[in-house]
Amino acid sequence: MLKDFKKISFFITVFILASTLSACKKSTPVPIEQVNINPGVVETGNIIDASGKNSQTINVVPGDLIYLKLMGEAKSGKQWTVISPAQGDSLSLKEQKVIGLDDKEILAGKFSSEWWLKVETKGEFDLQFDYGKLTKKAEQIFKIKVISQ
Repeated sequence: MLKDFKKISFFITVFILASTLSACKKSTPVPIEQVNINPGVVETGNIIDASGKNSQTINVVPGDLIYLKLMGEAKSGKQWTVISPAQGDSLSLKEQKVIGLDDKEILAGKFSSEWWLKVETKGEFDLQFDYGKLTKKAEQIFKIKVISQ
């Protein structure tokens, strides 16, 4: 029994030592030019404010930023949720800010949800946000058609 314990202990020690040594081997860094990072389309500098354009169509080009500010009730437990596009690469999220949830007095009991979305591709798609509790039917819908040429 003691022989088996010594054999098992020996093999465990060898395994740990081999794992440690293989983890410590040097790796050569890859030059930054060889790293495959896809930054997406270059930004144009144009910011299109879609905040007041519910049920309308906006025209953009790849690289434009769509700015959207949606308001809600801070104490309600409701939120704005992106419904579409649900997948694909037509948009990328640049930034999102929610103001007024931590300090409900800032916006007199309301909160603002601000979104900056970069247009990545050409095409037509709907951009839709629903407002409400996650498990309930939406109480408000903000939807625009985006045409990217």
